[in-house]
Amino acid sequence: MILMLTDARTMSIDELKAFLTSSDVLTFKGNSWEETYAWIERTLISYGYLSRPRSEKGLIRAYMQKIPALSASQLTRLIRQFRCTHQVRVHAYKRHCFPS
Repeated sequence: MILMLTDARTMSIDELKAFLTSSDVLTFKGNSWEETYAWIERTLISYGYLSRPRSEKGLIRAYMQKIPALSASQLTRLIRQFRCTHQVRVHAYKRHCFPS
């Protein structure tokens, strides 16, 4: 079964906390990496992630890890990319090969 999740309204920190405690069995997955990364970028911007205190950053991070089912290390890399460039983008694969 495919469900569409639209988060048109940004939840407050208390609502995030309630969502995380009540959705233990739910996992979500994006259709493509581009869609997932765009959602992460929108979430980081809408919550003002870089200016939040550490305790709230932990809740936002747990929310972003829960929805697209990313690993903690992958989410850390994406947040680092956002912190440096203010955007989250899929990097193109560059194959290394010997000159012919």
